[in-house]
Amino acid sequence: MLEKDSKKESENRAKIGIVGDMEDAYLNIGLTAVKDLDASKEYIDFVPMEEEAAKEKLEKNEIVGYLYFPDNFIQDAIKGKDTKLQFYLSDSP
Repeated sequence: MLEKDSKKESENRAKIGIVGDMEDAYLNIGLTAVKDLDASKEYIDFVPMEEEAAKEKLEKNEIVGYLYFPDNFIQDAIKGKDTKLQFYLSDSP
């Protein structure tokens, strides 16, 4: 019963794709912290994926949006460089 409830809870959470270099230690640590420690884990599933997969899933409404982390985003942010994170949302309600 617990496994069934857990699956149902997972299906009810909003899925947001994460596109970026998952080999980047800082990005990986940040994503792990958000997924495991932040209260958002009750409402959002952050799913690492390639950009093409994110675009396809967004078009099919399988995710509500995706965050695109450019290469070296975290390192540039730490150094104070003006670097932009991009968030793409579905047009569907």
